[in-house]
Amino acid sequence: MRRLARWLVLVVAIAQPALAETGGHLTSLTDFEPGSSNPFNGGVVEAQPALSGQGALRVEPGSFSVEAPLDWSAYDFLHADVFNPGPAPVTVWMEVRDAQTKGYWTRVNLTTLLPPGRSTFSMPTGLYVGEKARPGRLLLKDQITRFALTVGEGGPVYFDNFRYEVLDTSAIRFPGLVALDFGAPGSPVLEGFTGFEKQPWSETNGLGWVDAKIWRSV
Repeated sequence: MRRLARWLVLVVAIAQPALAETGGHLTSLTDFEPGSSNPFNGGVVEAQPALSGQGALRVEPGSFSVEAPLDWSAYDFLHADVFNPGPAPVTVWMEVRDAQTKGYWTRVNLTTLLPPGRSTFSMPTGLYVGEKARPGRLLLKDQITRFALTVGEGGPVYFDNFRYEVLDTSAIRFPGLVALDFGAPGSPVLEGFTGFEKQPWSETNGLGWVDAKIWRSV
């Protein structure tokens, strides 16, 4: 595929939360400490020694949510510290609505598992409405009207330190690095990367597919 000897980084863009954190610039949404604001409806703030600070949000099976406008346009991820005191993973459903949401297929619907013990919940903000297998338009990140998490059977689960992250890739860039983000047409592109889909080989660009048979982009 390559005609030039250069470094190549590939990233597959998927709309699926991951238990990870990238180390960029962080901005707090809430840490549930005494005197701090708590934008969430639902759950009970109490001490949890497994998490930092004096307060965490205890959530029994059921939902908790922010029912107020949110602007995610300046951020790439939303993280939270999580503690699952049970012996088995707990399912969490995520719902995000924006100003154009009319029903199920015009909101974000995602699912993940919280393992036993302490972990980090991470969700990208560049999402599609609908489901992973049936994505619709891009979420309007600057016009969020509802953000909700629903804890499944096996709870309670504790959440703490909800924070936004701005991804910073400057520290890992160097001359000759080619960073490609593979995805469908119009999908979000990771900061510092170049969106790449079906482009054929080009001497001018120095990259591209050669004699590739691509049925469709996913």
